[in-house]
Amino acid sequence: MKSYKVKPIVDAGKPVEGEGLVVEKPISFLGDVDPDTGVLRMPDSEMRGSPLKGRILFAPYGRGSTVGSYIMYALRRNGVNPHAIVMHKAEPIIITGAVISGIALYEGMPLEFYSKPRYLRRVLINSDKVEVYE
Repeated sequence: MKSYKVKPIVDAGKPVEGEGLVVEKPISFLGDVDPDTGVLRMPDSEMRGSPLKGRILFAPYGRGSTVGSYIMYALRRNGVNPHAIVMHKAEPIIITGAVISGIALYEGMPLEFYSKPRYLRRVLINSDKVEVYE
């Protein structure tokens, strides 16, 4: 188990636990995620085809259109949203999407953490601490 200190942007208010999914590239919810199924469509990622539902998504940055916030809201409305998103640095589109969708969002993970796409068998987030079990 490794532990990381993060900054809550949209805190869940309680511990968040689940499997983790790490993508190595910045994510755009418009185009990189199917809003109906919650499945990753990132064409250049090994994690393409992975469902986000109930997982904790790790992505280094966000990129892309302001519509991404509404895609995040659609994920929540369709019940296929991640429990939380953990980034190196969150940008305004992701922050807005997390707020309107009620998806927990944290930033401050070391950039090196995203060097390898992978699944994490267990992640526990408690306020400003992320515990990762590979």
